[in-house]
Amino acid sequence: MKEFKIDSILINVEARKDSMMAAEEAISIAKNYNSTIIALNVVNLESIKKMHTITGKCKSELEIEVEENGWHYLYYIAELAKGEGVSINIAQEEGIEEEVLAKYADKYDVNLIIIGYPKEKYDQKRLRDHLIENLLQRTHSSLLVVQANGKNNHNHK
Repeated sequence: MKEFKIDSILINVEARKDSMMAAEEAISIAKNYNSTIIALNVVNLESIKKMHTITGKCKSELEIEVEENGWHYLYYIAELAKGEGVSINIAQEEGIEEEVLAKYADKYDVNLIIIGYPKEKYDQKRLRDHLIENLLQRTHSSLLVVQANGKNNHNHK
Protein backbone atom coordinates (compact mmCIF):
# COMPACT_ATOMS: atom_id res chain seq x y z
CA MET A 1 0.00 0.00 0.00
CA LYS A 2 1.30 3.43 -0.95
CA GLU A 3 2.10 5.72 1.99
CA PHE A 4 0.32 9.07 1.93
CA LYS A 5 2.93 11.84 1.98
CA ILE A 6 2.58 15.57 2.05
CA ASP A 7 5.96 17.14 1.36
CA SER A 8 4.70 20.56 0.40
CA ILE A 9 1.53 22.55 0.99
CA LEU A 10 0.48 25.64 -0.94
CA ILE A 11 -1.85 28.11 0.76
CA ASN A 12 -3.61 31.05 -0.80
CA VAL A 13 -3.23 33.96 1.62
CA GLU A 14 -5.84 36.70 1.62
CA ALA A 15 -7.10 39.23 4.14
CA ARG A 16 -10.15 37.17 5.08
CA LYS A 17 -11.18 35.02 8.04
CA ASP A 18 -11.49 31.86 5.94
CA SER A 19 -8.00 32.38 4.54
CA MET A 20 -6.55 32.66 8.04
CA MET A 21 -8.40 29.49 9.08
CA ALA A 22 -6.96 27.72 6.02
CA ALA A 23 -3.47 28.87 7.05
CA GLU A 24 -3.96 27.51 10.57
CA GLU A 25 -5.10 24.18 9.09
CA ALA A 26 -2.04 24.14 6.81
CA ILE A 27 0.27 24.72 9.78
CA SER A 28 -1.36 21.86 11.70
CA ILE A 29 -1.06 19.46 8.75
CA ALA A 30 2.51 20.58 8.00
CA LYS A 31 3.50 19.96 11.60
CA ASN A 32 2.02 16.44 11.53
CA TYR A 33 3.57 15.49 8.16
CA ASN A 34 6.82 17.47 8.50
CA SER A 35 5.82 19.42 5.37
CA THR A 36 6.99 22.73 3.99
CA ILE A 37 4.38 25.43 3.47
CA ILE A 38 4.43 27.81 0.54
CA ALA A 39 2.26 30.79 1.49
CA LEU A 40 1.28 32.82 -1.55
CA ASN A 41 -0.53 36.14 -1.84
CA VAL A 42 -1.79 36.97 -5.33
CA VAL A 43 -2.25 40.64 -6.23
CA ASN A 44 -4.96 40.81 -8.88
CA LEU A 45 -4.59 44.03 -10.86
CA GLU A 46 -8.12 43.65 -12.27
CA SER A 47 -9.47 43.79 -8.71
CA ILE A 48 -7.43 46.94 -8.11
CA LYS A 49 -9.00 48.53 -11.20
CA LYS A 50 -12.46 47.70 -9.82
CA MET A 51 -11.51 49.15 -6.43
CA HIS A 52 -10.33 52.32 -8.21
CA THR A 53 -13.69 52.64 -9.97
CA ILE A 54 -15.61 52.16 -6.72
CA THR A 55 -13.46 54.28 -4.39
CA GLY A 56 -11.94 56.83 -6.77
CA LYS A 57 -8.54 56.26 -5.15
CA CYS A 58 -5.41 56.39 -7.29
CA LYS A 59 -4.58 52.94 -8.77
CA SER A 60 -0.95 53.09 -7.68
CA GLU A 61 -1.99 53.92 -4.10
CA LEU A 62 -4.45 51.03 -4.11
CA GLU A 63 -1.81 48.67 -5.49
CA ILE A 64 0.61 49.67 -2.72
CA GLU A 65 -2.10 49.20 -0.07
CA VAL A 66 -3.06 45.77 -1.40
CA GLU A 67 0.57 44.63 -1.62
CA GLU A 68 1.40 45.89 1.89
CA ASN A 69 -1.72 44.26 3.30
CA GLY A 70 -0.77 40.99 1.59
CA TRP A 71 2.75 41.10 3.06
CA HIS A 72 1.27 41.84 6.50
CA TYR A 73 -0.74 38.61 6.38
CA LEU A 74 2.14 36.62 4.87
CA TYR A 75 4.47 37.69 7.69
CA TYR A 76 1.78 36.95 10.28
CA ILE A 77 1.33 33.40 8.95
CA ALA A 78 5.11 32.93 8.74
CA GLU A 79 5.40 33.80 12.44
CA LEU A 80 2.62 31.35 13.33
CA ALA A 81 4.34 28.59 11.36
CA LYS A 82 7.76 29.31 12.83
CA GLY A 83 6.21 29.27 16.30
CA GLU A 84 5.06 25.70 15.60
CA GLY A 85 8.43 24.68 14.14
CA VAL A 86 7.03 24.47 10.58
CA SER A 87 9.15 25.35 7.55
CA ILE A 88 7.52 28.09 5.46
CA ASN A 89 8.32 30.12 2.36
CA ILE A 90 6.31 33.24 1.55
CA ALA A 91 5.74 34.94 -1.78
CA GLN A 92 3.64 37.59 -3.43
CA GLU A 93 2.95 37.74 -7.13
CA GLU A 94 0.74 39.75 -9.48
CA GLY A 95 -1.67 37.89 -11.70
CA ILE A 96 -4.89 35.94 -11.89
CA GLU A 97 -5.37 33.85 -8.76
CA GLU A 98 -5.97 30.42 -10.31
CA GLU A 99 -3.17 30.85 -12.86
CA VAL A 100 -0.59 31.90 -10.27
CA LEU A 101 -1.63 29.19 -7.79
CA ALA A 102 -1.50 26.51 -10.51
CA LYS A 103 1.93 27.76 -11.63
CA TYR A 104 3.30 27.53 -8.07
CA ALA A 105 1.70 24.11 -7.52
CA ASP A 106 3.45 22.75 -10.60
CA LYS A 107 6.73 24.61 -10.09
CA TYR A 108 7.15 23.32 -6.52
CA ASP A 109 5.47 19.93 -7.05
CA VAL A 110 2.92 20.68 -4.33
CA ASN A 111 1.04 17.72 -2.83
CA LEU A 112 -1.75 19.73 -1.23
CA ILE A 113 -3.35 23.12 -1.90
CA ILE A 114 -5.38 24.63 0.92
CA ILE A 115 -7.79 27.49 0.35
CA GLY A 116 -10.40 29.20 2.48
CA TYR A 117 -14.10 29.23 1.67
CA PRO A 118 -16.35 32.03 2.95
CA LYS A 119 -19.25 31.22 5.24
CA GLU A 120 -21.51 33.83 3.69
CA LYS A 121 -21.43 36.35 0.83
CA TYR A 122 -22.68 34.77 -2.38
CA ASP A 123 -20.24 36.69 -4.63
CA GLN A 124 -17.21 35.44 -2.70
CA LYS A 125 -18.54 31.86 -2.72
CA ARG A 126 -19.08 32.05 -6.49
CA LEU A 127 -15.48 33.24 -6.97
CA ARG A 128 -14.17 30.47 -4.68
CA ASP A 129 -16.18 27.87 -6.61
CA HIS A 130 -14.61 29.12 -9.84
CA LEU A 131 -11.13 28.97 -8.26
CA ILE A 132 -11.70 25.43 -6.94
CA GLU A 133 -12.92 24.18 -10.31
CA ASN A 134 -9.93 25.73 -12.10
CA LEU A 135 -7.39 24.35 -9.63
CA LEU A 136 -8.83 20.84 -9.91
CA GLN A 137 -8.50 21.07 -13.71
CA ARG A 138 -5.07 22.75 -13.83
CA THR A 139 -3.08 20.89 -11.15
CA HIS A 140 -2.24 17.37 -10.00
CA SER A 141 -2.40 18.45 -6.34
CA SER A 142 -5.03 17.43 -3.82
CA LEU A 143 -7.20 20.30 -2.64
CA LEU A 144 -8.47 21.01 0.87
CA VAL A 145 -11.15 23.65 1.24
CA VAL A 146 -11.55 25.17 4.72
CA GLN A 147 -14.84 26.90 5.40
CA ALA A 148 -15.01 30.01 7.55
CA ASN A 149 -17.24 28.22 10.05
CA GLY A 150 -14.51 25.65 10.61
CA LYS A 151 -15.88 22.76 8.57
CA ASN A 152 -13.51 21.17 6.06
CA ASN A 153 -14.43 19.87 2.63
CA HIS A 154 -11.92 17.47 1.13
CA ASN A 155 -11.55 17.20 -2.64
CA HIS A 156 -8.95 14.72 -3.81
CA LYS A 157 -7.88 13.74 -7.26
